[in-house]
Amino acid sequence: MESLSLKRIAGLITANVGLRMRDTDLPHLAEVLRQRLKTCGCRDLDAYYELLVCDRASPAWRSQSMGLADASGLPPSEWHHLLTQLTINESYFFRDRNQFQLIAQRLLPEIIARKQQQHRAAADRGRPRLRIWSAGCSTGEELYSIAIALAELNFAWSEWDTLLIGTDISMKALTTAQLGLYGNWSFRQTDPTLQQKYFRPQRQLLRIREDIHQRVTFQYSNLVQAHDASTSTLLQEIDLILCRNVFIYFDDQAIAHTLTKFRHSLACEGYLITGHTELYGQDVGQFQLQVFPESLVYQRPLAAPSSAASPEQPKPAALGGQPSQMMRQPSARPLPQRSIPSPPLRSRSQLQSPPAKGQPIPSARSAMAAEAISEAAIATAKTSLFNKAYAQAIVQAQQLCTQDPNNFEAHVILARAYANTGQHHPAKDICKRALSLQPLNLDLHYLLAQIAEEEGDLDLAKEHLRRIIYIDNYEFQAYLDLASLYQQERRIDQVVKMERLALKTLNLLPEKTIVNPETGATVADWRQHLETKLAFNLPTSASPQSLPK
Repeated sequence: MESLSLKRIAGLITANVGLRMRDTDLPHLAEVLRQRLKTCGCRDLDAYYELLVCDRASPAWRSQSMGLADASGLPPSEWHHLLTQLTINESYFFRDRNQFQLIAQRLLPEIIARKQQQHRAAADRGRPRLRIWSAGCSTGEELYSIAIALAELNFAWSEWDTLLIGTDISMKALTTAQLGLYGNWSFRQTDPTLQQKYFRPQRQLLRIREDIHQRVTFQYSNLVQAHDASTSTLLQEIDLILCRNVFIYFDDQAIAHTLTKFRHSLACEGYLITGHTELYGQDVGQFQLQVFPESLVYQRPLAAPSSAASPEQPKPAALGGQPSQMMRQPSARPLPQRSIPSPPLRSRSQLQSPPAKGQPIPSARSAMAAEAISEAAIATAKTSLFNKAYAQAIVQAQQLCTQDPNNFEAHVILARAYANTGQHHPAKDICKRALSLQPLNLDLHYLLAQIAEEEGDLDLAKEHLRRIIYIDNYEFQAYLDLASLYQQERRIDQVVKMERLALKTLNLLPEKTIVNPETGATVADWRQHLETKLAFNLPTSASPQSLPK
């Protein structure tokens, strides 16, 4: 009977807020409900279910749903207490470096220029409008990052009618966002120059600069439910919607419903950006896919998109004169890019092995020259890969593999280029060939784990990560990646176990070792983060978003 009551409440949660409640999530839900039963004084789960149903129509729910929680003077509804414990609210500034670079350097300038041109063409006496919505804004770092990006573009605030709005279902997260006060961990991907420029110390925290703080607004909103009249008025003609790392918690029906809502909210040619793999397998035919090296972007078209266009196989857009390039990242949580190890030098006997019949016998000098040419070609292919000229890198690496089937570096370059263009089958085949040359190579197992996650095969992704740990038990990042995969499955006990193992591994490494060259994060930084997280969040909270890129 208790199991049936638990599933009944799980269904009510999914129906009202879209949170996906799988069988693996039920133990965590049961633990949360046990705490809420004690607090509310409910005798059992059936009584708590009735409380939720009644609370759904309460004045507290309605006022807080309209963003009036503070003004109403009413105590928070039980739904808000429950959702605070079920949802994970952790974010940080300039999250996902590549996506944010795309937003700041390409999309925002394009939107601003287009809106200015439209305003002039309409001969409108008012100001041009800019509307940006962070849906599922958590504690507000994403929206403030957008405001900072606009400031860095010397955006003329006074000349525009601007709305930067963040919405979330967690009143606790929205309170933090409205305060604009953050600890050091929220700045783990932030350029120190920007941090000093836009934040002011306040005791042990940092406060967003007041002029930036005044540019944003935060409001309660449930993406699954219909907006109230005031919210619907605000969330119209949006130029850019950010909804990243939200859909991983939604069921398919809630995702489809929310996508339709987003399309209606977007202005023509407005953009939607999600996490890299969050819409995998979803019908996105109502949008036009724009392909960039950093990410796929969904755009509301001026006219209905052609049914002939396949959302699963978008036609890549050429950028900056480069060959057509794909843009789907292999993972929503990119693993660290490692340098490609140099292959061992071939022995003199190999260099001087007998040529094929009818071919001239090469001299030692000509063999050395051929080796130098090969190294130069590898360097060229690496440069193409680094510059995201994937089509070019594929051609160059294929030529090298044809010339020398045992060229390990060429295989790795080719596999990465295929993966970064969404061509998973050839990428996996190349990885297998390369592993036959170097079975213990960690890079290839990481890449295969990324591809498996992209394809939705989390069990296979976990298998590759376990192989990495077997090969090198000092690879603490693999434990954290496993924790992230278990988080997607809501297996909180396994998340905690993996984070403990990561911490145990870190304790074996020198404190000052830099483990993330981009941010300068050291073993000591990671150790402190995990110790704090495990101490305060056990057993009900763990977050893939807390893991540095």
